[in-house]
Amino acid sequence: MFAEVILGGQCPAPTSDVPNTATCLDSKAICVSDGGMHKCLCPSTYYDSNGVNTGGGQCLLKKELGVYCPFDGACSDSNAICSNTKCTCKSGFYDNTGTSDTAGTCIEKKNLGFSCPNPSNSNVQSKDSCKDSFALCQQVGSTNTYTCTCTSSYYDNNGDNIQGGSCTAKVILGGQCPAPTSDVPNTATCLDSKAICVSDGGMHKCLCPSTYYDSNGVNTGGGQCLLKRQLGQSCQYNRACNDSNAICSGVCVCKSGFFDDSGTSNTGGTCLTKLSLGDVCPNTDTGVLSSEPCDDTYSTCQLETSTYRCRCTSDYYDDNGNNTSGGQCVRKVELGSVCPMQDACIKSNSQCVSDTCVCVSDYYDTNTANVSEGGCNKRKLLNAQCTERNWANYNRDQCSDQFAKCDSNGYCSCNTGYHQESSGCVANKANGDVCTGSTNDECSDTNSECRNGKCTCKTSYYDNNGQTGGGKCELINQLQVGSVVFSNIQTTGFTVSWSLPPGSLSGFVNYYTVRWTLINQENYDQSSVLSSSTTSYTVTGITPGKTYKVEIISRNTETEVNVERTTTVSKQQAAKPNMIKEITSSGNDLDVLSSGLTIRYTPGDGGKSGYNIRLFDGNTMIAEKIPGQSSTSVTIWNSNLPNNYGSLKHGYRYTVKIITKSESYDNGKKVQSDEFEAEVKTTPKLPNPPENGQCGNVLDSAITVSWDPPSVPNGDIVRYHVEVDQSSLLSTRSTDDGTTSLHVDGLEPGTSYHFRLITENEVGNSTASYYISTGCKTKAKMADAPQNLQISNISSRGFIVTWDVPFNLHSEENFGYVLQISDDTEKCVTRVLYKCSNCNLGNFSFSSLTDPCTDITHSTKTKTNNELMQAFSYTAELNPDILYTVTVSAINGAGQGYGADANKTTLEEAPQKPSITNTDVTSKSLTLTWNINGPRPGVTFYDIKLVPNEPANFIKKTVEGFNTRTFTVTGLEEFWDYNVSVIAKTSEGSMESDITSVQTLPAAPGKVSDFVATNRPGGIYTQIKVTWKAPTPLERNGIIKEYRLVHNTTQNNQWSTDVYDQHESMDYIYDSLLSVNPEMYYLIQVAAVNNANVLGKTSEILTRTPSGIPPNDVEQNGDIISFLNNVKQTEFSVLLDKDFFQQDGHGVIRATGLIGCITDKCNFNYGMSLSEFNSMTSWTISSQNGYTTYRITKSDWLDSSTRKKRQTTANMVNFPIGVDDCSNVPDNVYCNGPLSPGASYTIVAIACTSGGCLLSKPYGPFQTLKEISCDCKPDSCDSGLTAIIVGVVLGVIILVLLSYSGYVTLRLRRLSNKDQTKPPDAQQQPQYMNQLFLTAVSQSPDVENNQSSEDNYTSLNEESRDDKSTYETF
Repeated sequence: MFAEVILGGQCPAPTSDVPNTATCLDSKAICVSDGGMHKCLCPSTYYDSNGVNTGGGQCLLKKELGVYCPFDGACSDSNAICSNTKCTCKSGFYDNTGTSDTAGTCIEKKNLGFSCPNPSNSNVQSKDSCKDSFALCQQVGSTNTYTCTCTSSYYDNNGDNIQGGSCTAKVILGGQCPAPTSDVPNTATCLDSKAICVSDGGMHKCLCPSTYYDSNGVNTGGGQCLLKRQLGQSCQYNRACNDSNAICSGVCVCKSGFFDDSGTSNTGGTCLTKLSLGDVCPNTDTGVLSSEPCDDTYSTCQLETSTYRCRCTSDYYDDNGNNTSGGQCVRKVELGSVCPMQDACIKSNSQCVSDTCVCVSDYYDTNTANVSEGGCNKRKLLNAQCTERNWANYNRDQCSDQFAKCDSNGYCSCNTGYHQESSGCVANKANGDVCTGSTNDECSDTNSECRNGKCTCKTSYYDNNGQTGGGKCELINQLQVGSVVFSNIQTTGFTVSWSLPPGSLSGFVNYYTVRWTLINQENYDQSSVLSSSTTSYTVTGITPGKTYKVEIISRNTETEVNVERTTTVSKQQAAKPNMIKEITSSGNDLDVLSSGLTIRYTPGDGGKSGYNIRLFDGNTMIAEKIPGQSSTSVTIWNSNLPNNYGSLKHGYRYTVKIITKSESYDNGKKVQSDEFEAEVKTTPKLPNPPENGQCGNVLDSAITVSWDPPSVPNGDIVRYHVEVDQSSLLSTRSTDDGTTSLHVDGLEPGTSYHFRLITENEVGNSTASYYISTGCKTKAKMADAPQNLQISNISSRGFIVTWDVPFNLHSEENFGYVLQISDDTEKCVTRVLYKCSNCNLGNFSFSSLTDPCTDITHSTKTKTNNELMQAFSYTAELNPDILYTVTVSAINGAGQGYGADANKTTLEEAPQKPSITNTDVTSKSLTLTWNINGPRPGVTFYDIKLVPNEPANFIKKTVEGFNTRTFTVTGLEEFWDYNVSVIAKTSEGSMESDITSVQTLPAAPGKVSDFVATNRPGGIYTQIKVTWKAPTPLERNGIIKEYRLVHNTTQNNQWSTDVYDQHESMDYIYDSLLSVNPEMYYLIQVAAVNNANVLGKTSEILTRTPSGIPPNDVEQNGDIISFLNNVKQTEFSVLLDKDFFQQDGHGVIRATGLIGCITDKCNFNYGMSLSEFNSMTSWTISSQNGYTTYRITKSDWLDSSTRKKRQTTANMVNFPIGVDDCSNVPDNVYCNGPLSPGASYTIVAIACTSGGCLLSKPYGPFQTLKEISCDCKPDSCDSGLTAIIVGVVLGVIILVLLSYSGYVTLRLRRLSNKDQTKPPDAQQQPQYMNQLFLTAVSQSPDVENNQSSEDNYTSLNEESRDDKSTYETF
């Protein structure tokens, strides 16, 4: 007979004869294997009253939450600790019954967005169940759902609709906020409830909406959004006024050019644009003063009959007349003023022209600055000195050339936009026109210069019309990219991204170059060429940690042939540095006894500027060093440690984390490497002994001895040694490792033992020990475990348990049995106590039995001793699919004996039918909540099934877990119908809920479909046809109300918005014809608007309108070269219709001119392009080849013709051909050179756009005069006689001709009057001769057939009378 082993003592290994319940003194203890031996230990639902390391204690039932406890191991909940002698949930968990109640369960605290218990229906406070310290358990809308959400001053950085974020402090007004997303909208992140997070200056800020203003100003943070003020209300800032045309002047008042429609003395009202002369104005009874509403300073609101109108005051008159609105009040009347009548001009040599007092054409106003002092003086010739030099009242219009002015040096010089050629001012050349470079101001664009014989933009400008003429020079820096950012920063590369130049400017960039260079190392230069639509590039092959300057170069190649115009945006970025390679600390580096801990390391390759080195004890940082780039070691001293930490420990493992920093960029920014992490161990020393040793799990032959590790282990613990002392008999047992308990078995029942504990580490054993002298007595002998414990007849709702009497009761009678069933959470579900009704119990009492199942209803059954000595069975009623553990133990006088254990899992069953209880929809998601009756039927899955209307996709989501009651399905189509059901299923079957129909909420519409912009529809170059259809069904996202067409095709390139109502048919094709100018960039945008006035996604097209061959409307109405005059041997003049050259309906007219040739050598190209016209044969080449087809005119020929006053009528220009001296003109320069005498010429007019050239029909032939010669041989006749004869004959001829000339003149006048009634085709045109005098000499006149018009005659007398060449030739 052996004494029972005390709790914690070593007990003999259980056998069939001596079960594990028989040898322990404590009736609740069992003999179990522990650390290589058997000890009497408490079962899992009990704790050792003396602690695990002190023998002789007692197994007590573990404590519930809220109940007194002596130490941590005494709490029944595995997630609880003993805090202030009470079982409470540890950090990260909360008591599901509240901290004021007992018997709860520790539940893990909830992340944001997860369901939490309703605080009003439980004792759990709203702040206790949420993991985030700035979150509360709050109700979701008006539903019965509660989730963890942020408090009012914080927002969920993951969005309210996505679980698992963290609470972030809301941003004050003016502060930088994160860019809004679909999950975190622009109204969520700002502290001021009126503010919204919007993009501002390359970042996002919390700013007030348009109807509010910031009380601190837009550039000062921390203000408040206040409602803007009405007119007449007090204010402090201009921004505080709600009317966009108001300013703050103590109160909100209208700014200049506007008036308050309620009067300045009233509150409210609207700022209206001041009224023009003649406009109806408000009655003064409205509170508006008569001087307020009228725009003109010298006008007031006056009553006329029954209507108030803006009229001039008495000293002024309306320059537009009182019957026409929009005029101006002008004082009556001096030189330079508007004149109401002709005699209003008081100065000599002045006249009223176009209702203005001006000097006559050959005079100028001497003082345009002061109308009361000016006079009219004779105009000056070009380069002549201007006489008036009084600069204050200086009139620069003193010159006779209409394109000249009096310059600041006091001389007549050409106006801006003109330059001098010969004795006149000639218009500067447009871009693309041929130039000579003879003057610096030859090109019309101030940012252009003569380069390679053409007016071309300077190098810092680009031509907005490319290499096609007529463009404008714009600053090249307009083509710079914007918003340069870096991403994906790696050790050997990074990605640079940018935005294209705004609007149509991107169309002028032909390609980009990304160039990267090492800072301070100019010999490293890499680049890559990219297309003009590219917005990002990944740079590779760079050195880790080095800083680079990255340039995005916009390149324009269309301005000048073979010459690029560039503009650059640059920004710095460092590559991610490499980590250090390794830590090399060893030897004395790790001995912290007399010195600190030295951390040596090998730097990684590449650039670096320093390191961040941190030392951790577990997860706690205890020291930090920041050495420079050249450092390879740091030493951490005890003085570097926190005050509450103490000193560095011997034989201790610390974690070292090292981050390498890149070279600096952008004024000190640095990129950090990945973190290098390694463990270092300090030099070990001899350990201290264990602490807090105690006996526990006392059995009849074993005790479990437990202890705490030494607080100063000084190294790695190898094992512990336990010296057993019983009546001065010593034996030593040892653990196999650092386990802090040892099952000491082989002890005598009912015997007291002492234990001595020793620590061993890698250096050796501790010199001291810990001694246990109390609580270490083994129990009396316990009953063996029952035999043949079996579980059978297993179903989903239970099974049958059977067993036989123990092999050895260690008692004459069987006092009974304890049957206990627990589930897979070790929670008791059944406890049955069988009591002997006729046994001699002696001092034993059933009430002394330990009951671990206090939270369930017990069952007690009475049996006789004879029945208790027979085989037993018990039918258990249980739940499906749970692993149950059955424990049966016999009872003798020592209490409850060793238990027999068996476990089985009940079967699964089909689930009950679920029911949908709530549907919470957004535009893109559905949160579904359902219920299902228990118990849990097994491993349960739920299929959430969403069947949509076509063409949306069917959706099925599967979630696991019987207790799951809610799920959010995302990725739904907006404003779409779905039939929803939930299917619960196990391996035994499934059940589907009833179907619930839902519709997602509307959202902003998507892009329209079939969006097309067609240039020149029907051949009309001044139109763009825009067509589109409604968004596709899945992109409508709601009820479409209208469409907004936004475009910049209005006058002056201003933006305009057109609205189109939704047609009854969703397949309707919308179309719009937009008026445009050829050769311009236009941005066209279309977006749908739903019935909530939410603007949808914008579709846009950037298009450049083409140009085409000019239309030929003018020539269809008649000939454009109508007659010939001023004919000489080498020249003649033609009368041109100027309108032919100004037909710009198909594009800007880039070039005009005349081409000609001797009639039988003509070859006109009616498919000619602009470049072909600009490269035609010149007179110099043509004249050498017998006058083949050549270009007659220069680029400014038409302006020169107009300026030289050859204009006959408003649209007709008289142009001479063959009048220039081209003897020194290069071959490639156009010159109007002399014609061949006696030759017949054909002329064609040309007008060109960038799209091609319009050629008129051929006109002519036009005949030059023949040369007159006399072949006289001196010796063939008598010269004297010849002279006499010739003199006589000539005298007669002259007399005859003079008489005949008078007759012809009268005859021609009469014929001219008759011919005015005839169509042009009826007049004979074969010979356009106005030199009738010469005709009479060369041949007999046919007056009836040579019907020259009176205009021809007049041209001869008026235009050729000063030309003596005709008479000289005669």
